[in-house]
Amino acid sequence: MTGGTTLRAFSIGLVAIAVALGAALVGGNLSPRVARVEQKVVAPAVNAVTAPRAPLAGGDMADMIAAACPAIVAIDRGAWGQDGAASGGGTAAPPPRATGFIVSAEGYILASGQAVAGTAPLRVLLDDGRSLGARRVADDPLSGVALLKVDGSGFPALALAESALAPVGTQAVALVAPEAHGCIADPLMVSADFASGRPGPRAFVQLRPTPDPAFAGAPALDRNGQVIGIVGLGGAGSGADPALLLPAGTLSRVYSALLRSDSAAANDFGFVAQDLSPALAARIGTDRQQGAMIALIAPGSAAARAGLLAGDVIFTAGGTPVANATELSRALDGAGDVVTLDVMRRADRISITMRSR
Repeated sequence: MTGGTTLRAFSIGLVAIAVALGAALVGGNLSPRVARVEQKVVAPAVNAVTAPRAPLAGGDMADMIAAACPAIVAIDRGAWGQDGAASGGGTAAPPPRATGFIVSAEGYILASGQAVAGTAPLRVLLDDGRSLGARRVADDPLSGVALLKVDGSGFPALALAESALAPVGTQAVALVAPEAHGCIADPLMVSADFASGRPGPRAFVQLRPTPDPAFAGAPALDRNGQVIGIVGLGGAGSGADPALLLPAGTLSRVYSALLRSDSAAANDFGFVAQDLSPALAARIGTDRQQGAMIALIAPGSAAARAGLLAGDVIFTAGGTPVANATELSRALDGAGDVVTLDVMRRADRISITMRSR
């Protein structure tokens, strides 16, 4: 066989593999479900979502995963070498590697706080073979997000999706890289969100099929390669649930707070709010176009005691109109220990008084 014939045959094989992955995302029922991505080649992803949506083109999905994979990292805890051996010569098995993903070219990484908990030193294993020491910048116990940093610049990074809340039916893929050599992909679908059921303390998104617990801290990417949320976090008052996704809007707010102040994202009253967009307003059933939506509420906090719920939209605080989450923060900073909020809960307007003590 000539060199040209060999190259054409290899190219056709890659296209066939990519198309198989795209087909699996909308109805495959083979096994196993996860697909390992090595050198831009993706094995068929199976046991996948059966939503009646137009399939992603196989080549598009394979290319997206290959482009995103260098930003997925494995995180070692303790003094372990890249090959998994104890650096001190011991024989004890190393703890399981955690998953994280790079969100800035300057080396900031988001991960599950539970997965990287403790005081052991952290090392980040990159797709290009490097092993870098990482420092813990901050933890947000309410959301369960940890922010890490490695020294350097020019790192491949993933972008957070502009949509604060991925619509029900959105196809996604979660990525991990436990060996830091290529990625494992798990095809998913957004099956429900907090607005679909009884309101509670967290604005969550639900995934189907349920990812493996090993995907805790993994990013879920849409067809454009943007992060629609982070998988399987356990925040204050709740254990890690691999079926739940912290959506991009909340994740962006938490990341900004940790980056800005090296401290938890919740305010003194014990909640995290995010900007209300027209799309988000339509999803939660309010006709307001400005305000700050409650995303997370700490158990036992002033907000919880006052009866605030995830999805509530605050449009005045202490008599001061608020158009977004930043304006709400300013209003609360000058409000003292007691503040009255005007709130839209779906189509109902209510007044809630919070007392911080």
